[in-house]
Amino acid sequence: LADRTTVVITHDGRHEDETLASQLAARLTKNGYKNVEIPFDDHIALGGEIVFSELAQETQDAYLAAAVSVSESFTLARAEDLSNRKNNQGEEQ
Repeated sequence: LADRTTVVITHDGRHEDETLASQLAARLTKNGYKNVEIPFDDHIALGGEIVFSELAQETQDAYLAAAVSVSESFTLARAEDLSNRKNNQGEEQ
């Protein structure tokens, strides 16, 4: 399951312990989790409607990376499901 899990780490502009954040990301990766960091973005900090094109390029790229990671996990899950169904059908015959 870990190989299909994406952890999204967001930054809200408040003070962060960079060492702790780095250690957390490393531990997640070591345990097989994909993690994507979303940087602080002034547009999101405004608190209104989020318009993708108004996000900083770095933020857009990070959200796209998160979306790709999640969509890849759907593909992996579907492939595993199909494989399990095929194996179960083989056992029934």
